[in-house]
Amino acid sequence: MPGKRMYSKRVTVRDIANKLGLSHPTVSRALNDHPRISDETKKRVREMARKMNYRPNIMARGLCSQRTSLIGLVIRDIRSSFHAEIIAGVQDILDQHGYSIILCSSSLDTDHERKHLQIVVDKQVEGIIYAPVYGDQSNADLINSFHAEGIPIVLISFSKLKVKMPCIKVNNNMGGYLATRHLIDLGHQRICYVTYSIDEALHKEPGLDENADRFRGYQRAMEEAGLEKYISLVQENTFGKDRDVALRIKSHEINPTAAFIFSDEISVGVMKSASAHCIKIPRDLSIVGFDDLSYASMVYPSLTTIAQPKYEIGVYAAQRIIALIEGKEALEELVLEPELVIRHSTAPLKVR
Repeated sequence: MPGKRMYSKRVTVRDIANKLGLSHPTVSRALNDHPRISDETKKRVREMARKMNYRPNIMARGLCSQRTSLIGLVIRDIRSSFHAEIIAGVQDILDQHGYSIILCSSSLDTDHERKHLQIVVDKQVEGIIYAPVYGDQSNADLINSFHAEGIPIVLISFSKLKVKMPCIKVNNNMGGYLATRHLIDLGHQRICYVTYSIDEALHKEPGLDENADRFRGYQRAMEEAGLEKYISLVQENTFGKDRDVALRIKSHEINPTAAFIFSDEISVGVMKSASAHCIKIPRDLSIVGFDDLSYASMVYPSLTTIAQPKYEIGVYAAQRIIALIEGKEALEELVLEPELVIRHSTAPLKVR
């Protein structure tokens, strides 16, 4: 039929056996370097397999050996460069140990999260590395049921309510503190916290939500400096697309001279909004972001931010999952420390 693409049939062990006039089990053993198969037969089988472009069926091999060497990696949003660095860390360690990844993105949706968790288990993965959408009880029942079946699971980014498994995360509270302390040290007092959800920042449980933890770090620094009366929040819930957010920040009742912003993504949106409203950064408004994404140093002015050790999160998560698969104990929680990266979006307060 014109225009129809034809695909060649995948070569199997049985095809190689027929070509060489050998039995199917003999070819299988030869490919797996069985000691009872002669070196001459192994050589013949491998040469024929190479000529026929044979590729082993991982799933079929797993059924025989009870191993697939597959790890499920379920992350929150594959479009984020934040998760790209975590994936790189996971991949590098798993490559060293002969494991492959099945990657799924929940797209910040708990229903998608549940579906993809079930998919990776159906693919017979040996373990799961999982970044929850939320730290609440959503899908906790499913995770705990997999754990009860003996599937090793490691959480990344933050813990999850009613789920007791190893977790690799960053000290978001300290990150919020470092960001705010930096602004205070520059002489700023009227500092607001800009977030995608004021309600989550105020009411989510610490340790289970990044937003709540970062706000509490900001709050701690403000209270420590005796600036309780200036503690305030501004909401930007479009993740960088709110054209008037800078105007709302500057027109807030405390008249902020500086802002600690939940993420780099929102920070860049604030910078765009500031430019549109003739608000100069850092002259009129100093800002500190969070994450240290790849573009933080490329925008103008370059963004002062809190760097998360993203690659290291992936490395430690992969090491933990391998340890669990091998029957070793893994620490229940590992908290990595963030770092303040000072660039050009912050400056000393000019008293007018």
